[in-house]
Amino acid sequence: RDRSPSRGLGDVYKRQDLEGGIKASHHLTSLKLARNKMGTEGDSFLTVILPDLKKLRKIDLSNNSLCVKGASMVHHVKKLGEALLIRKDTLKYLNLSGNKMADHDLVQLKKSLLQMDLDVLDLRGNLLTDRSIHTLKSLSKKKDPLKTILVSENKMTPEGLQKLEDLGITVDVR
Repeated sequence: RDRSPSRGLGDVYKRQDLEGGIKASHHLTSLKLARNKMGTEGDSFLTVILPDLKKLRKIDLSNNSLCVKGASMVHHVKKLGEALLIRKDTLKYLNLSGNKMADHDLVQLKKSLLQMDLDVLDLRGNLLTDRSIHTLKSLSKKKDPLKTILVSENKMTPEGLQKLEDLGITVDVR
């Protein structure tokens, strides 16, 4: 196969290789897909691989450009959340750091995140502001609340971070 410079998951050969290798490793409990340039392909890729990973507890989707500016991305972020629901009962750790996620992206993921049994949600290095506090509060008040939400390196004010702490949300602001 031609192995010219990769275009992330837009590279058909790279995607097929990844899908095949991951699906064959159905016993995985942790999956690191960081820095794979998933972009708008992330939701469909996860829909293909996640059904076979029945023991998956941790997934790292950091730095994949999953959320970029533009109204057309709303659909992709919502689809990403729906794809993650495939492992809603086993997944405990979700890393979405460094994906340029804005407040409206988190709102689109909220419905899916509320259905998941996560312990840790890593949102570090995104574009979240104090407007996300309401959404994060709802995640902390669900039946099985998140134990830790990592939000350092976002655009939240010290007052906003304090509000999260006051709500009983463990906030890492390294």
